[in-house]
Amino acid sequence: MTRRLFLTRTDESSRPGSSPRVAGRSWPAWAQASMSVALLYHLGAILAGAMAVSPSSEIERRAVGPFRRYYELINQGYGYRYYSRLDATVDPHQPRPWGTPVVTAEMEFERPGGGTTSEVLRLPDLQRPWPRLRHQRQLDLAFHLSADPRWAASYARHLCKTRGCSRVTIYTQEHHIPDLALVREAATRRDAPAVDLEAASTYSPRVKLGEFRCADF
Repeated sequence: MTRRLFLTRTDESSRPGSSPRVAGRSWPAWAQASMSVALLYHLGAILAGAMAVSPSSEIERRAVGPFRRYYELINQGYGYRYYSRLDATVDPHQPRPWGTPVVTAEMEFERPGGGTTSEVLRLPDLQRPWPRLRHQRQLDLAFHLSADPRWAASYARHLCKTRGCSRVTIYTQEHHIPDLALVREAATRRDAPAVDLEAASTYSPRVKLGEFRCADF
């Protein structure tokens, strides 16, 4: 007598009490809902932070309130407005590009044998640092101090502790784009001189924010 073994394949979905599988769906419903809420919250935080940067309305500035703790957690409380926004506060009929704030710190060092030496630190640095994100962070620091000069003492305290200087004097000024007539002339005439982006005429007069003795910190 010959015994035969027959192998049969049954569909698991046909078993009693089993639920059919849906192709491409691996997360449970509660996990998908939680992730959707988290993504919407993150998107709202980024949009609120971008819109609250000055110039902004009172409503836009109040919208960042619920996200302040979240900004500290992910280190994302930065503005993303373009710097090419025109300034209409001086003359609404002839708006001009905003200037870029430049912060200069003159540090004084005492020599062991007597006398002093000096060093100048500039934000942002003329030598573009690498990676590029460091230059952006320097711009943020310059904008922050220019918007609220009360932070000058905090900047000076940091330089005293990290550089070992004895005195810090902090200045601020604005760097504007060259006159458009000079740019147009340099682009159309071959014999026209090149436009100097760092000419003294592109800088506003320096404003002294404060002079600080490191011994006072």
